[in-house]
Amino acid sequence: FFTMFLYSNATIRQIEQIYSQNFLMDIAGEAAAKFVRKLLLSANNQKIFHILIVAGKGNNGGDAFATAKYLLLQKSIFEKSGCDINISIIFAGDENKFSDDAAEAFKDLNLLLEQFPKNNEYCQFHRTIPTEILNCSKKIDLIIDGIFGIGLDANRSAESSFGDLIATTNS
Repeated sequence: FFTMFLYSNATIRQIEQIYSQNFLMDIAGEAAAKFVRKLLLSANNQKIFHILIVAGKGNNGGDAFATAKYLLLQKSIFEKSGCDINISIIFAGDENKFSDDAAEAFKDLNLLLEQFPKNNEYCQFHRTIPTEILNCSKKIDLIIDGIFGIGLDANRSAESSFGDLIATTNS
C-alpha cells in the first residue's frame, strides 16, 4: 500500500523554498517510477508495457523527465520479471523556456540515454503524439501527465496547443 499526502499550493511552495527543486524532482521521479513498476508488474503478465509521458517546460515536466530516468534505471527489474518497458515522451514545450530545474532533469535523462545508447530503443522523444499511438496501433498501458503542476491557472489552461494535446491524450 502507498501513503499519499495532499498539500495545498501554498504548502508545496513552502516546501519548495526549503529544498532544492532538483532534489525534490529526483525524489518524485524515483517514487513515481517505483509506483509505476509495482502497479504494472502486479496488475499484468504482459511482456511489454508501453508508457506515454507528456511533459511540459516547467517543474512538473521535470518530474516527468525524472520519472522516465528512474524507469530506465529500473529496467532490469522489469526484465527479471519477464517484462519490458517502452517509453514515449511527448515534450509539449520550448526547450529554451525550461525552468532551471526542468532543464537539469531533461539533461540528466539525456545523459543517461547518451551513456547507454541501447536505452534509445526503449525511450523516444517526440514533439507531437506519434501516429502509431494516434491510430491506436500501439497500445498505451499508462499515461504520466507532466504538463502542468501547481502553476496551472486559467490563462495557461486556455492555451489551445495544450488543450488540443490534453484532449488527444485523453482520447
